[in-house]
Amino acid sequence: MFAVACWGGAWSIIVSFILYGLLRKLGINDLQNSFGALLVIGPVEEFAKLLALFSSYFIIREEMNEPTDGIIYMACVALGFSLIENYFYATRSVGSDHLLLVRLFISTPMHIAFSVFMGLAFYVWKRYAKTLSIFIIPFLYASLVHGLYDLVIFNGLTLIVLLLVVKGSYYFTLSLLSYTTAQSPHRLPLEKIIESEIKPSKEKGLRCLNCCSTNPKETFKLKNILIQKCDTCEYFVTTKKGIFQIFHYFAATFKKLDKNYSTPFVTGHKYSTLYSNNYVSDKDKLAFFKLKELNETIEEVNTSIIEKMGAKRWFPKSISAPETPSEPIDYEKVIIKTGVAAWKWLIYPFSSDRNNKINIPEQPGPSWNWGAFLIPELWFLYHEIWGVFFFVTAFYMSLTYASIHGFFNIFGQGMLVVLLIVRLISGRIGNNIYFFRHGRWPIASYNQLK
Repeated sequence: MFAVACWGGAWSIIVSFILYGLLRKLGINDLQNSFGALLVIGPVEEFAKLLALFSSYFIIREEMNEPTDGIIYMACVALGFSLIENYFYATRSVGSDHLLLVRLFISTPMHIAFSVFMGLAFYVWKRYAKTLSIFIIPFLYASLVHGLYDLVIFNGLTLIVLLLVVKGSYYFTLSLLSYTTAQSPHRLPLEKIIESEIKPSKEKGLRCLNCCSTNPKETFKLKNILIQKCDTCEYFVTTKKGIFQIFHYFAATFKKLDKNYSTPFVTGHKYSTLYSNNYVSDKDKLAFFKLKELNETIEEVNTSIIEKMGAKRWFPKSISAPETPSEPIDYEKVIIKTGVAAWKWLIYPFSSDRNNKINIPEQPGPSWNWGAFLIPELWFLYHEIWGVFFFVTAFYMSLTYASIHGFFNIFGQGMLVVLLIVRLISGRIGNNIYFFRHGRWPIASYNQLK
């Protein structure tokens, strides 16, 4: 995620600058108006972010294994774009530092909200080999909402109008997250999680509202959710907060649940109920339920989320491809695989070489490499680590070009600092990159270690 935010953010800024430069040559300079907001800024910046996501695929190709991944990595690109853009805005004039803080809390979340729909389309396009036409509606949505947001700001419209645009984008983003989470092949039902616990521990019991038992009970802890199985009756017990957390966690819903919470005043019964098949005492802050029945309710909510989104006329039907359930992800292995996937492209940049294995060291090696620090370009080239060599060389050339031609003053003015940072990073990780490719530590550094 960090790599995509840096790489995708930088590329999206570069692409947008190039497109704005072409528009200026065509005589389109004044953009702070309705035309500029709706037909230039929105489409240009969203197109730049989409291209940046495409350029980031070499980093995330091994990790695109569920619909939410498309949203997450598109959000990372948008985050990187917004952070860089915010800095440029805040440094345009003296005394505008406060603008950085304002844009960080308003513009950055909005940039993410504009673009995540394109991230979902990107996932489906890569996973199911769909045509590029799948991006039409998501791109139009992103461009339109982005343009409306800028239009409100440029024309000084009322705060209420701005809040409507922000709130609408925010809720649509939550709806997309609910939709993709409900479709995730790694989402396991509550019932399966509980039944897979072999020997649950017995702890001090919550009071069962069905049979009033307060005896120690078999206890299941899921994240910060506490669920206990009553020792006397067939019910499970939890807290009032716990029943809300269960629906948030297992029913793929990220919005407030209050409108689905029926109190005794509404139902005419003794207990309140969230959705159905559970009973909550507002006075005691406790809840109880039958596991199978509650699980059925949760799955009905998930099915409803998928069907409601898929039923929208404007929602591309080709995006609603169903996922098949699978076993949960081992996230420790995912972290390792993520690093391997990223480095594999930097070590073996050519398609014929990417089948080569990455050698993972069992023990830490030397922590510093002077060769990779002093002359990283030649050091990586000499040891046939082509991808890193090309990356470092291209990075230096882009900085030099920017400095000579006056682009990106922040890079031009701080070029020596940036070059030093690149060298420090190369010196710190050079030995590990060498091991990834060759399966051994560099001779000089290894002798120093011994």
